Amino acid sequence: MRKLSYAFILAVGFLPAICLTSCDNNNNSSSQATAKSGCEQAEESDTMKNVHIDRTGVKSDRTGVNDVVVQMYGDLDKLNPVTSTSADAGYVEGRIYTQLLDVDPDSFTVFPYLCVARPTIKLINEGEYKGGMSMTWELRPEATWDNGSPVTAADVVFTMKAVKNPQVDDEQLRPYLDFVDDIIVDPTNPRKFTYMCKGRYFASEFAAGLFAVLPEYVFDPQHIMRKFTVKDLNDPAKVSHLKSNPDIIKFANLFNSDKCSRGKDFIVGNGPYEFDQWITGQRVIVKRKKNWWGDKLKGVNRDFEAYPDKVTYEVITDVNAATAALKGEKLDVLSGIKAKDFIEISHDRRMMEKYNFYKPNQLAYSYMGLNMRSPKLNDKRVRRALAYCVDVDKIIEKL
Repeated sequence: MRKLSYAFILAVGFLPAICLTSCDNNNNSSSQATAKSGCEQAEESDTMKNVHIDRTGVKSDRTGVNDVVVQMYGDLDKLNPVTSTSADAGYVEGRIYTQLLDVDPDSFTVFPYLCVARPTIKLINEGEYKGGMSMTWELRPEATWDNGSPVTAADVVFTMKAVKNPQVDDEQLRPYLDFVDDIIVDPTNPRKFTYMCKGRYFASEFAAGLFAVLPEYVFDPQHIMRKFTVKDLNDPAKVSHLKSNPDIIKFANLFNSDKCSRGKDFIVGNGPYEFDQWITGQRVIVKRKKNWWGDKLKGVNRDFEAYPDKVTYEVITDVNAATAALKGEKLDVLSGIKAKDFIEISHDRRMMEKYNFYKPNQLAYSYMGLNMRSPKLNDKRVRRALAYCVDVDKIIEKL
């Protein structure tokens, strides 16, 4: 796994909002200006990195404004965490919805978010799930939805059923949860539940804990999906028949619709921010909830620290226009900036007075995936032959 370096800029005074930013570089032209990467050039040219900047008395149009404006290179596709596919959508959804677990971006430590603790995992060596395992979770008692009702295991079960509904447009997510064969809710505790898992998937805790939990009362008030079990929706033989089931289709048609992806009445989560506005091709705005349940847990972990009153995700597709907006104090957070521009403005004292500049490392990898369910690719000899055709040294050298 390679360690990659990206440049991004954060307005002074909005440091707590760093969890809202992305270090993704969406502009290929900015990644390499010469034989050396842009970030390597920036590092070598960073002669002012130890220069002390006195920010006392600095005048800024943003002084006293507790809003954050984050630049995005493209519009969102949807705001439904099950069916959306764009990275930008994921950043916004991360403010609106919560998940069972989260990962600290600095230490890569896994910690509980919606749950009181990481799951209890037990290996199963006999019975129906021999060779598999169980994962037991318990939701935080403080967690509530916007209507005041508690977040319960029923919401987790509903979300899993939505993911596994064969007519829901979530092909990018469903395979990661194939290993979850059933969910058993504790009859004495509506916040406690156990995943029954086929096999022992090495990334099971991450896959099972890092997807957003949806409110059943919003997306399925008629309890359509309660007519089906998780186990049924995970059985290939039964799924082939369920694809034509009228209730399966009825639920999926609504769930896949624009109403559930853009409608204010449906974009409802239990995160610190609520959806406010989406102007296509321009911006998406979320506002801080006044009475968020997570405020009771402030200090427990980083996910319970939500400072800005409003976060605006501004769509600026051109990196030059984005850089100009930054210079005009129209943005607070900008990532993926061209290396030469990063070097220039990070040495501009006026910009240094108002912005912090970062070149953080990121653990990342690239891969070419093969669909082994395809008859042409399920023969390992074919896959091996394709592997021999790939010039790995050239990829490492050029990419």
